[in-house]
Amino acid sequence: GHLTQKADVYSYGVLVLEILTGRKCMDTRLPSPILLQWAWSLYERNENINIVDPKLEVQGMSENEQGQVLRVVLIAFLCVQGLSSQRPSMSMVLTMLTGDSEILVAPSAPALIDCEHISVASAATPQTLSAAASSSTSHATMSNSMCPR
Repeated sequence: GHLTQKADVYSYGVLVLEILTGRKCMDTRLPSPILLQWAWSLYERNENINIVDPKLEVQGMSENEQGQVLRVVLIAFLCVQGLSSQRPSMSMVLTMLTGDSEILVAPSAPALIDCEHISVASAATPQTLSAAASSSTSHATMSNSMCPR
């Protein structure tokens, strides 16, 4: 893969989701080890508030504050779109985060690692993930943020 500005946008989206959820991008100790897959499944079931780490106490926030948190979740999903052409630029991300621009596009399913070709084991390395991703038919760009920490 090639590192591009859009790959940086993807990495930013993953980082934002890690912060909001309190989860690593991949954690083999969890029933749903891949963050993007888990978060997207909640989004599809309209359980957006459950994406956010309970430690952030979103339930106790005002409706306006909850709306702002969910806006950040939507922006993060836009950043991790499978096709780089569907991802916003970082300047557009900034205008959406500051509220200077509306979110006009609903996110589609994020780019995910092809789990059928990866053994999700605690011994997975960035090299094995990178090799598996390059053999996949996905057109998504991959960044170091997808590797387990």
